[in-house]
Amino acid sequence: MRQHLSYLLLTTLLFTSGCWSSEATTNPLVTDNTEYMTVLFSNEESILEEASFYDALLEMQRLFPDKHFPFQIVYASERKVIRYFNVNTYPTLMVLSGDDVHLVIEGKHSKEDIIDMLTHALNMEDKELSYHGADD
Repeated sequence: MRQHLSYLLLTTLLFTSGCWSSEATTNPLVTDNTEYMTVLFSNEESILEEASFYDALLEMQRLFPDKHFPFQIVYASERKVIRYFNVNTYPTLMVLSGDDVHLVIEGKHSKEDIIDMLTHALNMEDKELSYHGADD
């Protein structure tokens, strides 16, 4: 009887662990392999530090008006996405295409630094950029 009970518990554990691993390996965000998606991971405690990220994304749209910048915000409460991308620091900005991660920016950064990193990651033309606001 104990052998059957042990077998039943072991089988149940193996089946449920298989379910956990399949969930962790499937990208929960819908991204296109041919297009970059910028994702900002946010939580309530990092709102002030996120301002430079929003400013940088708006500035990118101004600097490159002919380019398309898909953008998504993922909140800390979206645990499945947070676990999949292993986000531990807020804010975190990632540039994705499909399952490929092209850029990760974690923590506080200036607007200019974020723009420089995004421009490089998104393979934008290397022209001189003029930023709005010298005090940002």
